[in-house]
Parts: sequence; structure tokens; C-alpha cells
Amino acid sequence: MSANLGTDKPETVISADSRVEEVPYFADPSLKQRLDLLHHLVDYADLLLVVKGPYGAGKAALLGQLVSSSLEHWVVCRIDATPLTTRDQFLTLFADQLSVLRPDASTEALEQALADQLEIQQKSGHVVLLLVDDAHALAAPVLDLIVHLHELTGTEGKL
Repeated sequence: MSANLGTDKPETVISADSRVEEVPYFADPSLKQRLDLLHHLVDYADLLLVVKGPYGAGKAALLGQLVSSSLEHWVVCRIDATPLTTRDQFLTLFADQLSVLRPDASTEALEQALADQLEIQQKSGHVVLLLVDDAHALAAPVLDLIVHLHELTGTEGKL
């Protein structure tokens, strides 16, 4: 007998043949506690959080549960990283998920437009949550960009 101690929402999985399947997520009390901690940290801490573990440990499933149980004031952006993801591609993916209009083709203009959108979200009372699956695969310039975005400030403080 199994009990779903996490959430009632199943995780969505896309199988190798592109079928979408919903798989129940069963969290024991310690995983539920970690999910609750992640909720608290997203809302109240100004941190870059790293969820790590061995292959198959359930990191992606945990992040899926975080997305499924996201709060109304969260704006969730999820990017699947690869070793080939460039800084500009990552910036474009993030901007697209926030519906940032691209003023021109320059990276600097897109970065500024993204910063402006992050400030708009902040002033609206939203928390932008950027989830990067397989972040360990990213090149150093992309990781530097993530740190740079985390350190941005607006008129009301850190974005």
C-alpha cells in the first residue's frame, strides 16, 4: 500500500515516443519537508539554490513538484540546460519565458529589456523563479550570466 505524502498533482512526463504521461509523485515525509523548505526559500531568501544529487535521485521530479505547487505570485521559468547552450541562447530562452519584447538584435539591449521586465515583476509583487535543469552542464559564461542576473538591482532593491 502506498500513500501520496507529497502533492495530489502528478508529474507530467514525456516518454521517448513523445507521449505525454502523468506519473504520480510519491514523497516521503523528508521529501515533503524539502519541498516545503524550497517554497520558503523561494519566497523569503535571496539565494541561488542548487539542488544536487546522483543521476536518478529525483532532482527533476522534485523541481517538477516545485513547479506544480508554485504559488500564485510566482512566475516560473524553466530551462533545460545542455553543454551547447550559449550565453546568448540562455538569455533569449529566459527572456522568451518572461515574454520580453526584443528591441533589437543586440545582447546588451536584450539584457536591459530582461532587467526591465524583472523590475516590473518585482513591482507587481511577483517572484521570478528561474529553474535550470542540468545546470552542471552549462559553460562558465552562462553560469556567470545567471549570477549576474541574480545580482541585478532595481529601484526597489534586488531583483
